[in-house]
Amino acid sequence: MGRSLRSAKATAKWLQKADEARKVGDEKGAQKGYQKVISVLRQQQPLSPLQKKTLSTALARLGDQLVGRRSFQEIEALAQEALSLTPDSEEAQYLLLAALTGQGRWQEARELATNWIARFPDRWRIRLVLARIFGELDQWQEALDQLAQSLTIAPDKEEIYRWAAELLDRKGETRKAIHLLQKAIQQFPNSPDLWFLLGQLQRNIGQYRQALASMERLLELGQDSPTVREALGQICTELGWSDKAVEHALKGLQQTPRDPSLLDLLALAYVQSNRPREAVQVLSRLARLAPQDPLVHFKLATLHQTLGHYSEAVRCYRKVLALTPKGPLAQEAQSALEGLDRKQLDQIFTLTMEDPLFRIKMIRNPIEALQKKGFALSESSLEIITNTDFSQLPKRWSSYRRFVS
Repeated sequence: MGRSLRSAKATAKWLQKADEARKVGDEKGAQKGYQKVISVLRQQQPLSPLQKKTLSTALARLGDQLVGRRSFQEIEALAQEALSLTPDSEEAQYLLLAALTGQGRWQEARELATNWIARFPDRWRIRLVLARIFGELDQWQEALDQLAQSLTIAPDKEEIYRWAAELLDRKGETRKAIHLLQKAIQQFPNSPDLWFLLGQLQRNIGQYRQALASMERLLELGQDSPTVREALGQICTELGWSDKAVEHALKGLQQTPRDPSLLDLLALAYVQSNRPREAVQVLSRLARLAPQDPLVHFKLATLHQTLGHYSEAVRCYRKVLALTPKGPLAQEAQSALEGLDRKQLDQIFTLTMEDPLFRIKMIRNPIEALQKKGFALSESSLEIITNTDFSQLPKRWSSYRRFVS
């Protein structure tokens, strides 16, 4: 009995250390701690009530770490195991609902949440999930009722205001959601989550200056993260403040240099600033990081086309078609390729008539001449070129112009 008690206290201490690691942002350390507790206690049978509680808590908290990765089937298994040990654990119940809703199993989640609320009416977190479930099922009055009861139970929990605002926004009542957040911020003026959501909703309805002020408040609170910098940069592009957008994107990239969203934002800001060459450099970097993303290659193709880099534009458009042979993007890429082909043919014939040096090269070896000029034609257009006698084209240069062949 004494040995069992010592073991229970030891694993409880390991759990406490894992929780402390998570509090300071050491997710890997926390994960290792939870896994250690789980591994040790799974091998001990029978478990004391304290050991059952400790194992259940470790399972639930390990599962909570996986929510961000959307590993919902694994989360469900951990939650079910935790509930088999402690059926009344609110933490495990909440985790199982997260797993079920993450898999779109709304009806199943609703039945469980309703039963748990009937037994434990003061569990406001379960009510919040139930409100979200009702929202997904378009049962808005029931959803709002659950939110109201949550606020009655725990009026000092900012999380409830955030969930309520998100639900109102989904219902199409964004202005009401903004008003609710503004009231909540009076109660929780230093809440990063509330300020961020407020900024997002303000941006969604075109209140860009107010959204900018809300996001800048996050910087004042010391929340300088890539996500905040991206949001600030996006708002600045919508306001037409491209230089500020570049600044925010670069500051975000200092923290996460390979962030695709920030690179995409930086490229857009460079385009808005009339700096297409820098935008090409950024998108080329993004294309290396996301080689299977057809939209990145399409954006890069349009920039190359704007700069007159026809061979690069053609290469990128063809990459788009290879990645996505069908659909609207493929149609646009194919249309762009056809337009590029016509434009290049026009330029080639015009140049042959106006530039005597180029004319001579086209007469001698047209394929080589086109490659050196950076043209990239389709097979059908190349066939037109090879079947054309360029010596028979009219000359448009002045008779007094001298040149050396």
